[in-house]
Amino acid sequence: MPATSQNLAIAEILYNPVGANQAEIDAGFDDGDFFEFIRLENFSRENIDLSSVRFTDGIIFDFSESFVRVLGPGEKLLLVKSIDAFRIRFGTDFDGLIAGEYSGQLSNGGEQLRMIGQEDSLIHEFLYDNSSPWPDLADLDGHSIQVIDRRGDHGDPANWKISGSQGGSPGGRLDFSSWQAAVFSGADLLNPAISGENADPDGDGWSNFFEFALGSLPRDSGSSPGELASEISEIDGESYLTVTVTRAPGERSVRVVAQVSDDLSSWTDEGVLVLPELTTEDGSVTSIYRHPLSIGNGEAYLRLKAISE
Repeated sequence: MPATSQNLAIAEILYNPVGANQAEIDAGFDDGDFFEFIRLENFSRENIDLSSVRFTDGIIFDFSESFVRVLGPGEKLLLVKSIDAFRIRFGTDFDGLIAGEYSGQLSNGGEQLRMIGQEDSLIHEFLYDNSSPWPDLADLDGHSIQVIDRRGDHGDPANWKISGSQGGSPGGRLDFSSWQAAVFSGADLLNPAISGENADPDGDGWSNFFEFALGSLPRDSGSSPGELASEISEIDGESYLTVTVTRAPGERSVRVVAQVSDDLSSWTDEGVLVLPELTTEDGSVTSIYRHPLSIGNGEAYLRLKAISE
């Protein structure tokens, strides 16, 4: 099927990588711009024919001359400024995703991107920026921006977020099955009591799926990505029930929501995220969620839930 905005997403843009280290400079790549990339994803259930797809503004790239001309369901690909530079910084694990090198470069100050398809039909055209209302990277050099809703408006700044770590996620989001295969042996993978979503093989009270969501180890009861605590917090002069959680670096096919209840029976996704979230140097992200009502307005319960995406 032809590429359209309803099946092909610009999922990630690393437009301002960190500067080159000495090894990269010695290899001839003395500017951080050599390490730029754009990640595309097929979020449909059918193969996409890319042979007519082109970037014509911001960067220049023609998929008729690409290493990748068909993108399967759920598959992703990378367009890079320099393949050799990309391999030096990110390794060779992503070689199978690289569709080719583009001409031009991504502006660190923001610019318009335009991608067209069959018969020059418009797929995506939007102007990204490096400051509010777009994700502000002023103090986060080397982080990428990542689309939130692949079906949503790519031109809406609210539909983009900052990557969880420097360098972004060139391999895309980690899903639960891939995580399972990485942390459990073959025998354990066949036993859902050990490797299943709801299993807790280290007995620390966290299910495998929640450990996947936060980035901790399911076979080590001492492993934790960071703070997980509830307390009464003063926010804007009011007292609220809050819960704090830290997610390890890396993008995962999961979202964490805060649910509220007044009877411990019925729960709704009405917990409020307290901004800004805190991103540490290693890419870990700490979030605080509060109950929508301040203390003293009835029974208040708050919990976190990890939901697969």
